[in-house]
Amino acid sequence: MTRILQQPYTIKARYVRRYDYGYGLSADNEQLDECLLKGEQASEEDLQLVTQLMQSELEEALRWTTAVLTPAWRQKLAWRLAEHRICAAAMYITDDLPVYSAITAMQKMKSLTFAGLFEHYKAHINRIEPDRAASRIRDYTSSANRFIKFIGDKPIRDISKGDLSAFRALLEQAPANRNKAVNSLSLEEQAKAQGKKLSTNTVRNIFMHLSAMFRVALEDDLLDEHPFDSFKMRKKVQVINEDIPLTDNEIRTMFRLPLFQGEPSLYGEMAYWIPIILYYTGARVEEIGQLRRTDIVDAFGVTCFKIQMGEDQSVKTAGSVRYVPIHSHILELGFMDFVNSKEDQLFAEKSDVNDKYAYNYGRWWGRLIRKHGVRKEVKPSHSFRHYFITQCRALDVREDTQNNVLGHVPSSVPQRYGSYLIETSRVLIERIPRLELKRLEN
Repeated sequence: MTRILQQPYTIKARYVRRYDYGYGLSADNEQLDECLLKGEQASEEDLQLVTQLMQSELEEALRWTTAVLTPAWRQKLAWRLAEHRICAAAMYITDDLPVYSAITAMQKMKSLTFAGLFEHYKAHINRIEPDRAASRIRDYTSSANRFIKFIGDKPIRDISKGDLSAFRALLEQAPANRNKAVNSLSLEEQAKAQGKKLSTNTVRNIFMHLSAMFRVALEDDLLDEHPFDSFKMRKKVQVINEDIPLTDNEIRTMFRLPLFQGEPSLYGEMAYWIPIILYYTGARVEEIGQLRRTDIVDAFGVTCFKIQMGEDQSVKTAGSVRYVPIHSHILELGFMDFVNSKEDQLFAEKSDVNDKYAYNYGRWWGRLIRKHGVRKEVKPSHSFRHYFITQCRALDVREDTQNNVLGHVPSSVPQRYGSYLIETSRVLIERIPRLELKRLEN
């Protein structure tokens, strides 16, 4: 309503007609008015007519949201829009348009800064993707803050291709590791700092974050055009995977640590079970750290980890759920007794630092294994995933079967068809070489 009241010329062109006596409703608006006057007594034919006459407004309204409406809700929206349309036409005819209010709203929209847009984006993500909102906002905050520091209070409608290019030039000279002293400097001063610079891909990711925020602004009609439409992104640099898998000797070293022989440790049962589970599943550490008792399920007769997106849980691929069979050795070591002793979370609550379940544990585990000779180049938890893939290749396991267990997106369209049998995954899991571990005595 606020938008259309700012456009008297549109109201005149669409909704009113000049008669001998002055302005009045156009013919289709008279039809709408007759339907609306029937109120709750309106027939199905009336509702269909209103929806048909309101096609143009419906398309405009639905560009502002990602909602997909059922036919019934589409009729409800058409009816409400029709009420506003008739009201706007009547205000034009009586020369009663609230010009001051409309202009004020438009001025406010035109003066929206990027800091304001980021707040708008956070509200949008909380509404549209509540399960991923916290992690998305956390990941995007650094990019947003860098750009706010650069662009200041400039309205988003005035942000140009030149602004984006200048910002990128500064980022490409910015230090990769920023301490508090460096972070307090302006971006221009940071660009003069010595040391390793942000990688091309890191800079590109920052711009992908900004682009997502501007896209929401465009969808919500806060912008007339996306500033990135005329801005060329740098090509993504393909780099050789720097993640180094664990060696067989390092695997043996880790699982001979005293904690696997029953010695108490800072993280207790979590310290014992998580490395074993990562070894036999190749899962991401956070996927295991977030598990609850209800995530240990029976799927077609096979005991599985149910790894999913849920309340306070996340996976890398949005909306995905996968069932990973639990290796028989894990069960023999007494895992179900451990599970049955828990009421909810199996391992830990979220960290206050970054809302991650396995964050504090991961730092402790990294210090522990490096103290016992595991290379610094190895990622303490994620390298189990690479070791698992190495084992799969040695066993000549099909790539799509690996992807199903690991939660990788299928690499080709044919792989997205059909479903994967739990039994196929179970056979793969059972082929992973057994660790030299025995069940601990209580």
